[in-house]
Amino acid sequence: MKKTVGIALLAFGILLTGLSASQLFRDHASQQEALAIAETLIAARGSSPTADPNAAESGIPAGSQPETTADPAAEAVIGLLQIPALDETYPIIEGTEEQMLARGVGHYPTTALPGGNEQILLSGHRGTVFQRLGELQPGDRFIIEMGYGRYEYAMHRATIVAADDTTIIAPQGEEVLTLSTCYPFGYLGSAPDRYIIYAYPIAASNDQLPQPAS
Repeated sequence: MKKTVGIALLAFGILLTGLSASQLFRDHASQQEALAIAETLIAARGSSPTADPNAAESGIPAGSQPETTADPAAEAVIGLLQIPALDETYPIIEGTEEQMLARGVGHYPTTALPGGNEQILLSGHRGTVFQRLGELQPGDRFIIEMGYGRYEYAMHRATIVAADDTTIIAPQGEEVLTLSTCYPFGYLGSAPDRYIIYAYPIAASNDQLPQPAS
């Protein structure tokens, strides 16, 4: 009996491992596809919008100059996030539902886009795109490439909040890049907290960066 139970548990464990590996493979493939779309979108910057093959994917109407106030379509690939300190580059997807986060970093739709002079909120899974977020230190840079321009930010501080704390999404009165992921990083199951990073445009001196609104 014990032997049968042991074999059953072993088989179940192998099945779960196989399913997890399969999911990771699919997510990686989706991220690479989204990355290619984002790179093409950035490469087309400055050329005629009508010649951009990703106009529909990016949510930017053909024949019009992209604006920071554009309202991208859900699940659209809208840009790239580069984190030089980690040597990582990720596609930015419009939306933060599971299917969006499986493809890259998700942009919270009700927050601003880069250049919009308000809060920009990007979210990512702690086990994939943001698994090394905790390694970053104040002063580390974030570069966002959009179809309409390049934006650089310097990390100001990190904080940890409860998973149900919605106060991190609030008008700031200035441009603030906010990155969010589940915390603790190695926690199994639904994590109880969120790890939050605040970063400001690098035009502001690191020793004069304002405190994010609480």
